[in-house]
Formats: sequence, C-alpha cells, structure tokens
Amino acid sequence: MGQYFIFICILNDTFIQFIDIFCCEGGSKFLEMTYKNNKYMLRMEKLLSVDGLWYKQRVILEGEYAEKEINHDYNLFTITKCKSPVTAQNINPITVSDEYYAKEDEFRYIINHDKGEYVDKQKCTKIHPLAILLEDGYNDGGEWKRQRISVQNYIPENFVEYIVDESEYT
Repeated sequence: MGQYFIFICILNDTFIQFIDIFCCEGGSKFLEMTYKNNKYMLRMEKLLSVDGLWYKQRVILEGEYAEKEINHDYNLFTITKCKSPVTAQNINPITVSDEYYAKEDEFRYIINHDKGEYVDKQKCTKIHPLAILLEDGYNDGGEWKRQRISVQNYIPENFVEYIVDESEYT
C-alpha cells in the first residue's frame, strides 16, 4: 500500500499552504511523485523560484504517517484534511497550465538559506533531490525539512555543497 505525501509550506504556527497532488498528475506516493522532472516536482520548483509564492519559505514533504506536530493532535498531512486550529490552504489552481510549472532543468541548484548549503540537481539521476531533502515519513526524515529553501541557477557566496545520496531511494 504505502503512504501518501504532500508538499507543505509552513508560513507560521497557525497557517500552512499545500499542493493537492492529484492536480499535478504526478502520483501521490513517494517514489511515484519524486522522480526528476515530473509535474509535481516542476510545480515545486516554480513555487520555490525567486518569483514563486514559497521562495525562501519553510517547506516539508509530509507523509501521512509522519509524527504529530508539537502541541497538536495531528501531523501536517492530516491537518490539511481536517478541521484544526491550523488553517490549511490548498494553493493549486483549478486549471493547471504550463505557467504553474518550471521547465525541465530550468533551475540547477537547490539552496538552503538556513544552513548555507546547496545541492546541484545534476548530480542526482533518478530521484529529485528536493524530495529526499524535505521528506518526513518515508525514511528517517530529510536533512532540510522545515528549512527556508529556494531554487536558482547560481550558488550564493560562501554556501557549501551538500551531496545527496539517492541510492537508498532507487
């Protein structure tokens, strides 16, 4: 069976935004949705780009089996589906057109603004490194989950490279 996942942007303690995976035609289980250049991952890149709604925001790829949030009865995945003190907003447009997606290989680097690190996407061959870095509930949890993230084509000054090991996902 397996668990379902959604990308969530944590704007503050009482408001989150998420993407309904079924609008993106990318699958909803981890290995279905996270291969390089599928529509769901290209939607995320667009959101994390300099003109995107989630640029430099705290993001996570939350699985339905992830741990409960501190001071809440649910995890973030469940909060997107039920009434809770946290307001959850689905930001996917009703009609999805190409303007909502990055082009394949439009952005080369994933940047972590909290840790001062970057990942070169070209060094991963099958799984999109963004998914590995941000997941919560599939393996032990991504090293960058809940961090301020962006995608771009240059490496900020004094940032160091973080190497993603995709071998346990392929």
